[in-house]
Amino acid sequence: MASPASDPRPKPGSNPDINAIPERASNAAAEGGHQGDCSPGLPGTRAGMADRRLRFELQELALVASGAVPGALLRWQLVERLGPQLGVHSAANLLVNLVGCFLLGFLSGPVPHRTPLMLALGIGFCGSLTTFSGWILDLASLEQQGQSLGALVLLLTSLGLGLLAALGGRACSRRLFRGRQP
Repeated sequence: MASPASDPRPKPGSNPDINAIPERASNAAAEGGHQGDCSPGLPGTRAGMADRRLRFELQELALVASGAVPGALLRWQLVERLGPQLGVHSAANLLVNLVGCFLLGFLSGPVPHRTPLMLALGIGFCGSLTTFSGWILDLASLEQQGQSLGALVLLLTSLGLGLLAALGGRACSRRLFRGRQP
């Protein structure tokens, strides 16, 4: 017969599942494994930390996606509608990119709740609204059409105005949220 200290049976009135979980979790963590494919990890175990990390990453992905779709749709509509009115799509692309530069500059200032806003608006929305590849395509198209000077003007204008828009956005953010740290 086993000694009372080594008796694997639960004591009367105790819950055997509660007693088994820490032992199972510590054994799984010590072996570098997990408790099973279907059971969630316990806090403090590798499986528990992996579960929390996955949930956090899915939340981040959801924030980025929630901004990316509206940003892409807005860009598409603005370029389609403004391009013909401005005469060229490159002018519409420039205007949309400047709006994105201003918003990114604003978000880089002392904005409260900055991380979720940066994920949704900065990476998601502005990442879809502004496009480096579209800007480069505009430059390449101008160059192919023999408009090297026009391409150079677009390049310098985009860089100069983009920098000013970002600085202007940051200045607005600092003025609006005076005294707060990002």
